[in-house]
Formats: sequence, C-alpha cells, structure tokens
Amino acid sequence: MAVTDNRLHFLDGLRGWGSLVVLMAHVYGEGFPISDQVTAILSKLVVFNAGLAVWIFFLVSGFSLAIGFCRNRDSNVLVKVALGRYVRLAVPIFCAAAVLYLLFALGFVLPAEQRLPKFQNFLPLAPSLWDVVRFSFFDTFFAYSYATTLIGPLWTMPFELWGSCLVLGTLFVVGRLERRFYVYAVLGAVSFFINPIFSAFVVGMVLAEVHVSDFWKRNAIGLSAPAFLVFLVAFYGASLLPKVGPNPEWAYLIVASLLTISCVFSKTLSTFLSGRLSRFLGRISFPLYLIHGPLMLSYANMVYRWVGDPTDAQKVLLNLSTVALCIACATLLAPIDRWGVAAAKHFSSYVMGRKSAARQAAEQAAK
Repeated sequence: MAVTDNRLHFLDGLRGWGSLVVLMAHVYGEGFPISDQVTAILSKLVVFNAGLAVWIFFLVSGFSLAIGFCRNRDSNVLVKVALGRYVRLAVPIFCAAAVLYLLFALGFVLPAEQRLPKFQNFLPLAPSLWDVVRFSFFDTFFAYSYATTLIGPLWTMPFELWGSCLVLGTLFVVGRLERRFYVYAVLGAVSFFINPIFSAFVVGMVLAEVHVSDFWKRNAIGLSAPAFLVFLVAFYGASLLPKVGPNPEWAYLIVASLLTISCVFSKTLSTFLSGRLSRFLGRISFPLYLIHGPLMLSYANMVYRWVGDPTDAQKVLLNLSTVALCIACATLLAPIDRWGVAAAKHFSSYVMGRKSAARQAAEQAAK
C-alpha cells in the first residue's frame, strides 16, 4: 500500500474519483441532460451514479476517522479528531457559501424566471450574509432543508457529522476491547435499521481495523488478486442498481462496500488510486463537491440561455465546459479545504491545551 508520512493516499483517490462522478452525474444526468435516450444510457454507467459515489464517501469517512486510532489505540487521537470535526467541515462550507453570495451580488446568477425550468424554484432570491452564516454553521448540520439549502449536495453533511460521532464514540468506548468486533457487528445491524447510511460508517471503521490487523499484514499479497476480482463483480453489480423509484439502500450499501473493500485491499487498485491524477482529484474533492452546485446555478444557466436552443452536440460541449470550469475553480479553491483542516487542528490543540493547563493547575493546587 502506498503510504507516505502515514497517509493512505488511496483514500484521497477514492474521494477524488467519487467527487468527479458526482459532478458528471449532476451535470449530465440531473442538471442539463442531453436527451432522454442519452440519459437512459448514462444512468447505466457507474461513472454517472452519484448516489453510489456518496455511499462510498461515507465508507471512506468511517475508514479515515478510525485508522489513526486503530494504528496505536491512543484515545487522544479520537479526542483531537472529535474536537475538530465540526470545524473541519464548516469552514470550507462557509467559504463555498460566501462564493455563492458573491455570484449573486455580482449578477452572475440569473433571476429565477430567466433560468432553465429545473432551477427556477431553487434560490429564487439572493441569500443574505446572515443566510450564509446560518446555513454554513447551523442549518447544514442541524436543520438541513431541501427547500432552503444554499448548496443542494450538502444533504450529506448531517450524516457526515453524526456518522463521525458514531465512529469516534464507538472507538473511544470499545476500541480497546478484545472482542470489539462483536460490538461492531451489533452496532452495524442496529444502525442499519436506524438509517442504513450510518451502517456505512461502521463498515468503514471495520475496514480500518482489518487494514491494521496482523491477518492483513500476513495475507496482503495473497488477497490482492481476489480483491481485484471483487471489484470487477461489484463494478458490474453497480450497473444493475436502479436509478429511479425507491432507493434499495441495502443494495447500494453492499455494492459500495464491495467496491471500497476491493480498492483498499487490491494492490493494483490502491496503487492507481495513489497515483498523481488520483491524488490531485483527492486534493480538490471537497471543494469540487461544494462548488459545482453554485457554478451550475450561475455559469451553466447563463451559457444555456445565451445559446438559446442548443443541439445535442452543443449540450455536450456546454456540459464539458461546465465540468472543466468546476474542476478549475475547485483547484483554485483547494486552499479552503486546507483552511478547514488547519482550523480544526488549531481548535482541537487549543481546547486540549486549555484542558491540560487546567489539569496541571488543579494538580498543583492539590499539592
């Protein structure tokens, strides 16, 4: 496995390609479809299945949150991550919402009645600065609403926050127990019935446990080829997932789990996901996830209205330009993700430093 400075780069690659899949699906499948026939074809392709990509995000989050603790069983790792998790998510969201505010203020978002029909009911009025602040730091996590959201894809954030609490809390309580896997199994079953998305976090946590286990270290080479075969089976299975009607969450969980397992344990796949392109996509994955909605609302609506009645070929090119602009802007906005990480580290260090100082003062007073 490609590890540099203790970082598992294939996780970044998984996030990166997942974000690209979400972008392609939202542009070509939901936002600006070429035609009914093309949409029917694209819906069968894994690279246009945004729902599956989001399930993989949740699995990767569970893995990423757990791996640091699983390596050395240090509870301080969990405390640091827990203290900074909300900050790490909220800071980039605030920056993206501020960009959306600027797009409205500068006139880059058409009035609702001039947009394509699909976008006319979304944000008919420009958000205020207070809307941006409230959305970024409260509504997104604790009161998300499809009707009032500033960035539609962020319906995932409440699950991301509470799923993080589930993983960190579980590891803190039972992460050192010898029979903790029994607890994980029960927790996974219970969480599935509460909401299947939470069970994805549990599966990711278990994968992290396996990844640091002696069993995996002894059998890594032998299991690499079977893991790749699992990928091929899961990749085919992903094409069979229904895209309309009731969402069979159990099926999405199974396919997403198999795809993630294969990418984690296949040397071929993990090497690819650790490559330069994959790592680049990983660096811009969160900014890309955040900014593509605002750019579809602003840029894409404007160019479609400018062209008027585009042909199918023109739609392909217009959509490609939207994808390219989203990737370019996400690259420019990559620092906002680093700000979120840095802010989370500073906040957790500050709180833990204060607690440590208070503890030392109390010990001295006791003497």
